[in-house]
Amino acid sequence: MRGLTFLAIALTGCGFSVAAGGGTGDSAPDDAGPDGHADAALDQFVSLPACMTSADYTTGPDGHRYRKKSGSHYDGAIDNCAADGAHLAAIDSMAENEFARTFAGEDIWIGYDDLNTEGIFRWVTGAPNSFVGFTGAEPNDSGTEDCTYLRPDGTWNDTECGDSRVSLCECELGYTPPPTPACRTMSSGFTLIDGRRYFLHEDTPLTWAAAKTACEQIGAHLSVLSDLDESDHVDSEFLGDSWIGLSDQTTEGAWTWLNGSTDAYRKWGAFSPHTGDTNRNCVVVNLSWYDIACTETREYSCECDPLPP
Repeated sequence: MRGLTFLAIALTGCGFSVAAGGGTGDSAPDDAGPDGHADAALDQFVSLPACMTSADYTTGPDGHRYRKKSGSHYDGAIDNCAADGAHLAAIDSMAENEFARTFAGEDIWIGYDDLNTEGIFRWVTGAPNSFVGFTGAEPNDSGTEDCTYLRPDGTWNDTECGDSRVSLCECELGYTPPPTPACRTMSSGFTLIDGRRYFLHEDTPLTWAAAKTACEQIGAHLSVLSDLDESDHVDSEFLGDSWIGLSDQTTEGAWTWLNGSTDAYRKWGAFSPHTGDTNRNCVVVNLSWYDIACTETREYSCECDPLPP
């Protein structure tokens, strides 16, 4: 069938393209069904991600396609792969790890991090942890090491996400990159902290709810502080209190991050949190964390993630 032929050509990486309507001028393609539509294979071809036909990608033994892209911090590497319709490599077998090692030939980002929950690594695609290449004492979370790179010897190491490394992009049918939040398309107005974008609002104090809304309007969220270093780094940008995305508004005493993170790190100050005080439901950071009334107005920071939590 003609649609299948076109798909086969596309998968060779020749870059062959076809108009969605068939491009022949016929009343219906010769492989159309009774409703006049082209078969599913042709529909799939028309919507192929760019990485499936790009000459920059090389087909691996698993049928997926791979590309090295120039150096960037971890969040930037995620964005760079997504621009091709791909994702940072999610390695699920020794065979894929061996291919990636030889293909890369150098230290290279893969899509494995514990940014959402400290100590719990996950793939950016949500794939199961069917293969893990850490050895010895790794991951050791030395400093702020939340992201993973593949070494030339095939082993993995956790490192700071703000480091610049070449990235390994993986392209596969059926994968659709999540929508890019507006905050990742802005060319200015943010501060990079450990490779992540933060929008600091140091002169526009708002209530917690208003600050939450302001962050959401650009596709960001009130900062989620997953460890001591992130807490200290964000806090150092402000002279006084600033809102973070932690509250117990839903259930008194059950402090949860508004982006769904299950990270348990806390840095409570003296006498905080005020358990049982239903007027203190939102959290600010000022060296330590303090629960105060959500209707107070404070400065705030918005954290811009490349992927959903």
